[in-house]
Amino acid sequence: MWTHLLLTAMLAIPHGQIAFVLNDGTQSDIYLIWADGRGLKSITSTISADEAAPRWSPSGRIIAYSTSSEGNSGINLFLLDSNRTIKVSSGNSADMFPSFFPNGTMLTFERWSGGEQTYSNLITSTLYGTNQQVLLPEVFRHSWSPVNGQLMFISPKGLVTTNRRGEKETVLLQQNVNVLQAEWSPNDLLIAFIGVTNGQSNIYTISSNGKNIKNITRSNNIEEEITWAPTGDRIAYVTRPDPKTITNEQEMKKRAIRIIDLKTRKRTTLTDGTSECYSPTWAPDGTGLAFVCCYVTTSCQLYVADVAANTMRAITTAGGRISDPKWSPELVFKNN
Repeated sequence: MWTHLLLTAMLAIPHGQIAFVLNDGTQSDIYLIWADGRGLKSITSTISADEAAPRWSPSGRIIAYSTSSEGNSGINLFLLDSNRTIKVSSGNSADMFPSFFPNGTMLTFERWSGGEQTYSNLITSTLYGTNQQVLLPEVFRHSWSPVNGQLMFISPKGLVTTNRRGEKETVLLQQNVNVLQAEWSPNDLLIAFIGVTNGQSNIYTISSNGKNIKNITRSNNIEEEITWAPTGDRIAYVTRPDPKTITNEQEMKKRAIRIIDLKTRKRTTLTDGTSECYSPTWAPDGTGLAFVCCYVTTSCQLYVADVAANTMRAITTAGGRISDPKWSPELVFKNN
């Protein structure tokens, strides 16, 4: 088991960059840092605006993110090769959760019109913000399968997949199972999801055709933030105590990072649950895992773990709150 005090000079760090959000107390901006801790830099510095949800293009040369100001939000792109920003959308609505088509040629994002609505219109757009169209209504938490380009999302019907044109809809899970998050496996064959049944939140997998549901975790804790290893054999996730068992506010903040082997069901606890750790993201080769940990005596920092060696270290020393780290695709560091 690791704690935040564990540090080793022998830590083997995978290559690549990590994009993340840093809130310094006045605004939130997108930053980049190499996985070994070099080259920290901000790619946004918009006064009176907050940036969130950085997402890498498949080529690793573009980062999409949302930017919000005065109650409205839009989607921007940052081009790493030219250090140029492109405004994709802006207006009186809330555009959030950008995602690239698997071939990187188009964008999708969710446009929320406000009020108490849970679901949004799913918008398609060129990378330059032209030809914006509503692909589907009533969408929440959409994602694209990495191989065949299928679309998955949560809707009032349940967990749904369609083809890339929004056609041939398949309802994988009815709404009687409360799905909080769903993620494609690297080979498109499985979907992992967080399902709530009888008040308990656990990890499940289901075949992409809607068959063969498996309960992966059976825990009294609350499971969150699942992410597949690129090798497809493990899932990293966040676990926290059930609020019904907590007696003080400090305990409410505690979250641990775990990895579960899907074949053996062996669980590896990466952080010991005495602090608030969240947002795991895998290195493209599956050897490393980055995540955020916040400790009582320090601010939140970004950590990188060598999974095989059971070692980790902080790669930031920033003041403020870090969130939503995303590791760059393999192409980025092959070309650097």
